[in-house]
Amino acid sequence: MEAYVHGEDIRRPLGIHRTYPVEHVTTAVAYMARTGAGLGGGRERVRGLRLCPDPGGRHIGDGPEVRGPAIALLLAVSGRPTAPGELTGDGVQILAARD
Repeated sequence: MEAYVHGEDIRRPLGIHRTYPVEHVTTAVAYMARTGAGLGGGRERVRGLRLCPDPGGRHIGDGPEVRGPAIALLLAVSGRPTAPGELTGDGVQILAARD
């Protein structure tokens, strides 16, 4: 999880793109979604939302949908910014309001 998030903290501002295995990043998203903010997680941020990693990752949670690349979901759960339009669904505005 740390390697993905901190790596993107560096790469994105520099315009460097990296592809990650969806299943591994989705595992990191699930971990962050069940870990409280006091321990560095994002459980409170995504409570009541359904996270749907593309392409074909397993969904996490229930509620209004937030869909996008697994790495973008991991960044959002971690409280990091994502590119405009990178995440879609009825839950995007709810997630943004929790930042």
